[in-house]
Amino acid sequence: MYKIKYISLILLINLTAAFLLGGCKTSDDTFPTFTINPTVDDLSSSSSIDEETDDTSSVESVPHIVVSLPYSDTTISYLGKLFYLKQSDNLGSNTTGASINLEYLEGVNAPFIIDSLLSSPTGSNLNTIKNWSDNGGVPDLFLTNDLKGVYENGYICPLDQYVFDNDLLSSVNTFDSVYSCRIGDALFGIPYGFSYDLIFANIDYLPRDFIENYDITSKSYVNVFSDVSTLNSFIIDNFLSGNENSSESETNQLVIFRGAYQLLLNDYSTETYDFVKSWYDNDFASEYDTNNSDPVVSRSAVMWIGNSSEMDFWSDYYPEKLCFFRLPSVNGNYYPYATLYPMCVSSESQFKSFASDFASFIAFDEDALLLINRLENNNGIYPMADYYSVWNNITSDSDFGNIARSIQQLTGDIVFSNNVIDNASYKDLLLEIRESVVIEEEENEQE
Repeated sequence: MYKIKYISLILLINLTAAFLLGGCKTSDDTFPTFTINPTVDDLSSSSSIDEETDDTSSVESVPHIVVSLPYSDTTISYLGKLFYLKQSDNLGSNTTGASINLEYLEGVNAPFIIDSLLSSPTGSNLNTIKNWSDNGGVPDLFLTNDLKGVYENGYICPLDQYVFDNDLLSSVNTFDSVYSCRIGDALFGIPYGFSYDLIFANIDYLPRDFIENYDITSKSYVNVFSDVSTLNSFIIDNFLSGNENSSESETNQLVIFRGAYQLLLNDYSTETYDFVKSWYDNDFASEYDTNNSDPVVSRSAVMWIGNSSEMDFWSDYYPEKLCFFRLPSVNGNYYPYATLYPMCVSSESQFKSFASDFASFIAFDEDALLLINRLENNNGIYPMADYYSVWNNITSDSDFGNIARSIQQLTGDIVFSNNVIDNASYKDLLLEIRESVVIEEEENEQE
């Protein structure tokens, strides 16, 4: 029988009720609240697979699925063929996803069909999935950035029965990410990867010693508040009115810190709130430049809170101008909030077990991850699996390797935020925080 089993049932069931849906740590460390083209060879007529399906009558016996992931048709094709080779023990003991000959892989005839639809790097939103449903059907397997939304609309199915004893998902380093994809008592997603909030900075406006001496491992919020105050003085002295280095546009538009209110997601104490509020009150932080535009888009922001999934985009927009810093710690205890992106299986799929197997392979198989790193640019979306070979490739990247190495050191302490896991709640939280510190500024802008 062609069927792969996953995660220990005991592992998934034996979970404490102290965990919250959006986080993977207990008590004080939980996330806060605030008061189609075919891409594999055609099936050989002599091949067959005994695939278990939910529908036992009039269902084709050969798995044929559509997947929507941020990979090219070629990558999906190669992944399907590699999946087949590994499950049939034909890969070879000295061959890996990093070394396998692609011409050889191209010639593999896999006994299933996988069609592909390209998604964004962070997955499809609820509107896209609704559109699929209204126009022919939801892909069997898809990456989403709104887990609870697709669950509440009935687009996805629970996966426990398909993945309950697979070794790939039972290792210690995958536990928190797998648990975070549960809704109630059931698993509804396979963790694809995670991204991480960062401080983006334009090096044109930073003193050299600020960049060279910014040791985030020792940074507390108070340190950063002090740094921003010092940076404000540096910019006034060097780039604003009356200085020979300044231009009229810089004088009128420079914003030292956009999105500073998001720091309150990590530390929502009264002390931190007062600091952040004072930044907005004293014009250190703003969501708009003097033309009422986004200062990041107008290239007038010195620093801002962004996400690692956006590094490629903004690096192209600011060529050779950006550097990246990890967010500061809270009182020296660093529990970073990350965004987890799940792969889900359609409730309409006739091959739920096969789709679940393929998702788990993509997310947690070492050779699959090595092949993906070889073929795709996944800068800013990091795997949950901690294979040395995989992370060595990621951290060796000439442009983003240093920040990836910094993030790798944190994977054991990550707490997954409600972003994606419960998108609506996360957006409500961000809005409430923003309004509490920025509302006065926005009111002034409208006057």
